[in-house]
Amino acid sequence: MLRLTALLLCLPLPAALADELPAYPGNAVFRQLQLAAQDCGRENNSATCTPARDQADRLMDHPRLPAACKDVLWEIREGSQVTTLNSYTRREALNRAAGDLMAICRAPAKPTPSTGKPSSPFQR
Repeated sequence: MLRLTALLLCLPLPAALADELPAYPGNAVFRQLQLAAQDCGRENNSATCTPARDQADRLMDHPRLPAACKDVLWEIREGSQVTTLNSYTRREALNRAAGDLMAICRAPAKPTPSTGKPSSPFQR
């Protein structure tokens, strides 16, 4: 009985912690990073690469982002270093990571509230 009580006391804790976490970044944040990464791949200078690297670095510590998103952020962070030769492979790696960013990291869709009524006469 004591174990069951202890277990029940632990259940509300995750919900309370979820309320304290920062909000999931909006799609505008990821779009801005995507454009910055593409600029860095094209221009290969500190004026374009530093913002991309800094934005990706800040998002790496976000507690709500999934691991797959953080993998893409890591690719952008590591690829956004100024190099002496802006090779095709470097540019394509940054462009690929920037393209993956919006597909993998976008904010999860919110479920639409149902009214309880079927949307068509054929549904029950």
